Amino acid sequence: MKTFWAGALLALVTGICGPAAAQPSQEAQWTMRVGAGALIAPAFVGSKTYQVSAVPALRLAYGDRFFASVEEGLGYALVSTSAWSAGPVVRVAFGRDEDGSSPFRIGGRRETALIGLGDVPTTAEAGGFVRYRWESWSASAELRHGIGGHDGLVGNLSASHVWRFSSPFTGGRGPGIISLGPRVSFASQAYNSAYFGIDPSQSLRSGLRSYSPEGGLVSFGAGGVVVVPVAPRTSVTLLFGYDRLAAAAARSPLIRERGSRNQAVVGLFATYEFEL
Repeated sequence: MKTFWAGALLALVTGICGPAAAQPSQEAQWTMRVGAGALIAPAFVGSKTYQVSAVPALRLAYGDRFFASVEEGLGYALVSTSAWSAGPVVRVAFGRDEDGSSPFRIGGRRETALIGLGDVPTTAEAGGFVRYRWESWSASAELRHGIGGHDGLVGNLSASHVWRFSSPFTGGRGPGIISLGPRVSFASQAYNSAYFGIDPSQSLRSGLRSYSPEGGLVSFGAGGVVVVPVAPRTSVTLLFGYDRLAAAAARSPLIRERGSRNQAVVGLFATYEFEL
């Protein structure tokens, strides 16, 4: 679950952190967002078993320049204009344990499909991001390289359209947000081998046939977010998404025999934001 919910939150980060992302702030200031929620998602990327996890939602930011959170990682916009932002980013890809354990799981059975495949270590991913905004649309791209774990190259492309509405709980003072859009992810052979590959020793231990995946497309799908302010600094966020594994990832015996190409996620969060 650790790997999947981190990926799900990353793909839908504009919902928890995104009202500001959709419209750049006029004055830079330090802000902190704290909260928590529950997420229903596959136990790992490609699993057909769904689990419920308790997930923290924490974010520290300085205007549109600096951000730090579990979902977004640590980043700094070297370029920051009304339309463009770009800069370096470092994320943490949480590991995957073959025994199916997760400190965040609060519901659903433990996954056993990974037994014999070994653990995937937690990985630091360093790279860069580019984001572009025009009117109510936005698009983003990221490219990162794993360090100390899967040692692969990972990329994400996404776009979204934002609608704003008057929240019934705040008398119109805090606008609500609906964001919807497509997304796609791709990765190198090293990454796919770590998460979808099966070497001879793993094949012997797991009973799955050996498989050496190529790099390329990993998944494609869409995600949505609804942010409803319920007080001047407090919001409730509903996030949802669907992704379909493709290409080398979908051909893995792990996915074909013990998992599913169809991956869905639903989450509900409450957050409180304040200035530092």
